[in-house]
Amino acid sequence: MGNTDDKQVDMNNAIPRNPKTPASDEEIKELLRKASQQIAEKEKTLKKDVEKGSDKNSEKKDSALSSKERENIDLIAKKKAAEKAKLEEAAKKIATDKAKAEEAKKAAEKAKLEETAKKIAEDKAKTEEAKKAAEKAKLEETAKKIAEDKAKTEEAKKTVDKTKLEEVATGKSKSSAVRKDADKKDNVKATDKAGKGTSASKDSKMPEFKVEDDIYVSQRKPPVAKNYKMTVGDIIGAVFEGIWIAVKLMVVVFIVTAIVGFFLSRDLMIRGRSGEQISKQGMSIAAQALSGKTATKKEAKLWSQEVDFEKLTMETDDGKILVARQYVIDETGDEWVVILHGQNGSMEDIYDIAYRYSEEGYNVLMPDLRANGESEGSYFGMGWLDRLDVINWIDVVLEENPSANVAIHGVDLGAATALMLSGEPLKDSVKVIVAEGAYTSAWDAVKTEYKTRHEKWPTFPAVHMLSAVAKVWGGYSLTEADAVEQVRKTSVPILLIHGANDTYVTAEMTEELNQAIASEHEVLTVATGTHEDCRFAEPDTYYTKVFDFVERHIDKDNKK
Repeated sequence: MGNTDDKQVDMNNAIPRNPKTPASDEEIKELLRKASQQIAEKEKTLKKDVEKGSDKNSEKKDSALSSKERENIDLIAKKKAAEKAKLEEAAKKIATDKAKAEEAKKAAEKAKLEETAKKIAEDKAKTEEAKKAAEKAKLEETAKKIAEDKAKTEEAKKTVDKTKLEEVATGKSKSSAVRKDADKKDNVKATDKAGKGTSASKDSKMPEFKVEDDIYVSQRKPPVAKNYKMTVGDIIGAVFEGIWIAVKLMVVVFIVTAIVGFFLSRDLMIRGRSGEQISKQGMSIAAQALSGKTATKKEAKLWSQEVDFEKLTMETDDGKILVARQYVIDETGDEWVVILHGQNGSMEDIYDIAYRYSEEGYNVLMPDLRANGESEGSYFGMGWLDRLDVINWIDVVLEENPSANVAIHGVDLGAATALMLSGEPLKDSVKVIVAEGAYTSAWDAVKTEYKTRHEKWPTFPAVHMLSAVAKVWGGYSLTEADAVEQVRKTSVPILLIHGANDTYVTAEMTEELNQAIASEHEVLTVATGTHEDCRFAEPDTYYTKVFDFVERHIDKDNKK
């Protein structure tokens, strides 16, 4: 018990005497550590006392403790609890005091900052006010000085004018005096002449002098107009000057055309930069067409994985490497179809058409048009460059099978390509053309896309500049790539297919082509179709008409 009292005294001495003074974190930690040690020591002491009591009872063989020992144990436990509670209360109080002190410190710092900010604002306002007053005073002083200078200038001007007037008056007085002297001398001379008699007639006549009234005023004569005659050199110089001005204007127009056409070409005609054609978006596509497209594409993909395609390559006249794939069902068969995909597409887009033709017994060739798919090229051919490429692909087929009967089936760009090549000199092997969604010309197609992308911009002269750049960069102009003019010269039977809801290739475009075709031709309008999806919207109507028209011109009865 004595040891316990001593430790209690030490612990009380460790607690700060003034609770208003905030303790540091180290002091609080040290106090809690000592309290924990004291509590642990008391527990050990209590345990030892209990063990001693148990030993005594076991020696006496008495299981129950004496009442006195129980009182001692209870007293120790109560004292321990009281000490622990006192320590916790002291620690809590210290923490509270510390928090209050921190809060008071923050409040004081905040007040100090606010006072400093207020003082700075006041100083700034005073500085601004002083600056304004100084500027105002400076302006007033400048205005005063200007007024003084103006007054001095006016005064000096008046003085000069007065002096000039005085000089003029003085000059007039002198002129009058000179005139009087001259008259007096003339009178004297006349008297002398009269006295001499006849001798005066022999003398020469004296000249008369006239003195100007105002010797300071000069009389200027008006300029005399000269009669100028234009020479041949003047005419030649004017002609050359006009030619030089015209050359400069042409250079400026050329530079502007090149710059504008270049950026428009990047936006509309360059592979990988033109992006999706916005003019083909936003059409009202039938639900049947969407569901039919998904199912048909899935079926065509499975078919493409099962068949064995042969990869072909060909080099064009301008050095581009073009790629195509062919699927030969019957090496002895003469029925061939060349299927052409749309803009920004590839042969994979028309696997479903190839599948349907293969089911009908046709050998299939599917080229990737230049600047599309696996074929090389950066500038779109818009069907005009592609028409010659496709003719070369047909020659590849005829090299292996000279007796082949070839049908051409194109969609969008592929359809325009088929119509453009129809006006070229073709071999008799090309029997029929099917064109779905063919535009009338590259000019109309690019103009439609341009107006969709840039609604507020005029088409003139932007599209004209683009056509000029296409001539230099791509080797053709947009007006040159004209399907309407090509079909006027064709002899190949043509089936035009048009979606009634197509807003890209309109009904007017299809009708213009229909009126221009010189050969046998028909038009199929799919009521629920848009652009490039007629075969998905109404597949039975589509393929029934296609194969009826194609087989009418390809005699399959002679198939080997």
